[in-house]
Amino acid sequence: MVTRVAVAAAVVATGLAVAPSPASAAGGGCSTYVRNGWNIGVCSSDNGATVFGDVYVNARGSLGSSCYIYFSLNKDSLGGGDVAKRQDGCYSGRHGAISAPMSKGTYYTYAVVVVDGYNVNYGFSPNSTK
Repeated sequence: MVTRVAVAAAVVATGLAVAPSPASAAGGGCSTYVRNGWNIGVCSSDNGATVFGDVYVNARGSLGSSCYIYFSLNKDSLGGGDVAKRQDGCYSGRHGAISAPMSKGTYYTYAVVVVDGYNVNYGFSPNSTK
């Protein structure tokens, strides 16, 4: 208990915000990709009934004159394809979550950062499998 209180006090003292995320549920996880000045975390998670996908923009490169982030939650087997998708502006922080009912199969999140029509960073999350 003392450790938790000390960690919470340290977080408050540094001004960091800690919020629960679907990425912290059972299954999945996050992978980090650093390219062209962009640092993104691409995440998936599940609770056994629902699968979630979200993206974290940890650092931004050039925004150009046009910038967006596209991400999709994909089912890799037994039907395949996008089960949820979203397009966002290029703001820093958390994007998401998208979600879908989870049936038997393997799920992952795919994300791409597009600046002036060019894919400047992209990546895949670890799998969530049922």
